This record gives sequence, C-alpha cells and structure tokens, in this order.
Amino acid sequence: MSEVCATSGSIFGRLVSRARTGLRDLAARHALRQELLECDRSGVLDSVLADLQIDRGELDPVISNYPLSSRLFGGMAARLGVDPMHDGPQTQRAIQRTCAVCAHQSECRHWLDSGRTEGYEEFCPNSDYWHALKERVRTAAMQH
Repeated sequence: MSEVCATSGSIFGRLVSRARTGLRDLAARHALRQELLECDRSGVLDSVLADLQIDRGELDPVISNYPLSSRLFGGMAARLGVDPMHDGPQTQRAIQRTCAVCAHQSECRHWLDSGRTEGYEEFCPNSDYWHALKERVRTAAMQH
C-alpha cells in the first residue's frame, strides 16, 4: 500500500511541477507577445526580426515554442557535451533559430528525458550541425 502511495506521490509531484512550468511558460509567451506588439507599434519590429533573421511568418511557431525551445537547445548542447559558441554567435543564433521554429520539440523533450546520447538524428533538424561539432570537439581533445 505504501508503495502505491509513494508512486502516486511522485506522479502527483511531477504533474504539479509540469503544471508550474507550463504556467511559467504561458506567462513568458504572453510577455513575449506583448513585447513584440510594442515593437510593432513603435515601428522597430521588422528591424528586430531582420537582426534575428526571422520573418513575420515564423513568429507564431517561435512564440508557441518559447521558452521551451531555449531549454531544449541548452539541454541538447549539454547532453552532447558541446558549446555552439565554439563556432561564434552568428552560428549559435542560426542553430537556435532552427530550434525555435522546430516542429519536433516533443520528440526532443522525450529524447532528453530518456538520458540517451544517440538517436537525436532521427528528429532534430540541427543534427548535422550537432554531429559535426561533436566530431570537431572530439578531434581537438585527441590532439591535446
């Protein structure tokens, strides 16, 4: 009986944690929408989007995936043991942009939760980049 209660308690704890995260994410998306609306009203939105290399048609997926995409991006880099800043800020922004509009965030989250280090190639649109960066880091480590 106590095992059932312990299991129920851990399930309940996970549900509460996910609900809190979901509410924080919802608040963050709302704040982002408000900020973008203000940028649009002041006439600077197109300039900001150009700097980020995002067009207006990509705003909906970027907002929908925010802020989860940044957590997944960081989680992927950490899991693979690489730092995209290795290739400079422009490359990092390009990779983050792809992640921000990615339609496979659910698969990414499940992959990260699984603890695996292989298999991201099956769903990740940045997989070629991640693989190449891993190889460069590995080669550099072997040379030292």
